[in-house]
Amino acid sequence: MNIDERYRAAEDEAQLEYIKQWRERKRKKEDRRKGYWMKAVWHLRMFFDMLFKFIKG
Repeated sequence: MNIDERYRAAEDEAQLEYIKQWRERKRKKEDRRKGYWMKAVWHLRMFFDMLFKFIKG
């Protein structure tokens, strides 16, 4: 194994690590979006429940 091959192997390993970190960040971002969406839906539901109760009297 000469220097070029070792350098290439280290570069490939670093690239794989970066891809893993990128996927993790992407997954966390999607989870956060889903959490925001669920919270928004819950608040809208509560708002409309209160509105209908107010209209019904």
